Amino acid sequence: MQNHNTVGTASRVVVIGASGTMGRRAVESLLARSAPVRVLTRALDRVADLPDSVERVVGDSRNPDDLLRALEGATSVFYVSPHAEHEEAMARNLVQAASQTGVRIVFAGVHVDGRTWLSRALTRTAYGLLAPHYRTKMRASELVRGVRDAIVLLPSNFCQNDEVFRDAILAGTFPQPLGIKQINRVDVRDVGDAAARALLDPALPGG
Repeated sequence: MQNHNTVGTASRVVVIGASGTMGRRAVESLLARSAPVRVLTRALDRVADLPDSVERVVGDSRNPDDLLRALEGATSVFYVSPHAEHEEAMARNLVQAASQTGVRIVFAGVHVDGRTWLSRALTRTAYGLLAPHYRTKMRASELVRGVRDAIVLLPSNFCQNDEVFRDAILAGTFPQPLGIKQINRVDVRDVGDAAARALLDPALPGG
């Protein structure tokens, strides 16, 4: 693997998934706050439109050594669980790398919350029957939730999804996940702002 810039420089916030919807907004919010940003990317062309001030590390979160290189010298990392095979193993790699480097995790993804492990496990089982493709995502987020000072963001349906379903909406149909008649919605720019605040404010409690 190669580095676009030197890893040992002063970057203190790492974004993994910077080419995705939430990751890109988090980078924008961090830069607006003049925070030094480093991104881990599998290919430089995926983040070619980011400003030159953003440090690039070429690597893969499936590789623990790449994660350690990316987190070196950082204080926090934003991790968006990808739509990918092995995403549970990737989350486990991140948790281990963050533990080794002392970096705080801010995670965004699909998560089932509850007061106890048992209540979360039962709810995950129920949701897993309705949406089997979310099972690994929920297990990945539970791994992160177990980290003492980690922050887990639970964004709901994005307003920007309307752009994806534009033709259907104009034709008179508004698609909703799982046939839900009512659903909370959020602007993904607000998710980016929330992530940036969590990444930059060490006093914000985990949870």
